[in-house]
Amino acid sequence: YNPSVGSYDRWAITYGYTPDARKAAEVAREAAKPGHAYGTDEDARGMGALDPTVNVYDLGSDPLAWGRMRAERIRSLWPTLPDNVLADNGRYADVTDAYRTLLTEYARALGAAVKYIGGQYQYRDHVGDPNGRPPFVNVPKAKQREALELLRTHAFDESAFKLPREVLAKFGANRWSHWGQSNTWGGRIDFPLHEQVLGLQNSLLAQLTNPFLFARIRDAELKFGQREVLTVPELMEGLAQSVWSEVWSGSARNIPSMRRDLQRAWLDHMTQILVTPPSRMPADARAVARMRLEDLDRRIALRVNSRALDDYTRAHLLESRARIAKALEAGLEAEKR
Repeated sequence: YNPSVGSYDRWAITYGYTPDARKAAEVAREAAKPGHAYGTDEDARGMGALDPTVNVYDLGSDPLAWGRMRAERIRSLWPTLPDNVLADNGRYADVTDAYRTLLTEYARALGAAVKYIGGQYQYRDHVGDPNGRPPFVNVPKAKQREALELLRTHAFDESAFKLPREVLAKFGANRWSHWGQSNTWGGRIDFPLHEQVLGLQNSLLAQLTNPFLFARIRDAELKFGQREVLTVPELMEGLAQSVWSEVWSGSARNIPSMRRDLQRAWLDHMTQILVTPPSRMPADARAVARMRLEDLDRRIALRVNSRALDDYTRAHLLESRARIAKALEAGLEAEKR
């Protein structure tokens, strides 16, 4: 033991000057053994993190299955919140608090799926280790598609955040004014449901349209083969199909307010990729974003004049077409610079 460095002297272990040198060398070659894997904070956090099995809030062997199970359990609780939370002489604000808590856990559950898309399992095995593995192993494409489907169903589907009106009517306000605690939601006494849900959806959209993710997918196509990776076009089409399901196929349908908010957020992200792309955004991602916007404009054009649409929906679709036209025009100008 070397007190000057506070640890076992690596040089002594390397050259056999400790009684445990041989055992230490044997253990060091067991990285591929089950139960010997580990990950650091850098492996778990940030857009550079790419191993879906390394997470802060998960210790299971299949985080995707955990995320799906947890999300489905939470969704099953929302319609029955008043029955489970309210008691005689209790506060209606307890329903609001319970929903907000569950919404936070819901976001955490869905977040487990993001790293599967374009993901890679990361290993610290050394060359020649028994049963040693490469430093990075591709997450199977079927698993990547499963992750995207989980996000489409539980975050971007038409029914993802539907609540019965009788439940919403019991979202009470916290009127207890106390030092260090707010009794409003950003100044609002009533619960800002649209803002809270959109905040969750927008966060996921930001992660799924991040330059690091697109760049990692393109590199993975070279490293593992395009057929083995969920490609950028597949990812963007899957998101567009869920977010814009009301105009994707079939006859024209009215679009509820929460859906309109989500669609505007999707347009914001696509416009940013095309017009003011963040640093390190791959050019292929910009090209695919353009294709998705042009395709969406065609689909809206087929339905926007339907008499079946209410004024909210028609105004939203007309505005969306105007925004797409401006984005496509501005995108061309940006490419000339």
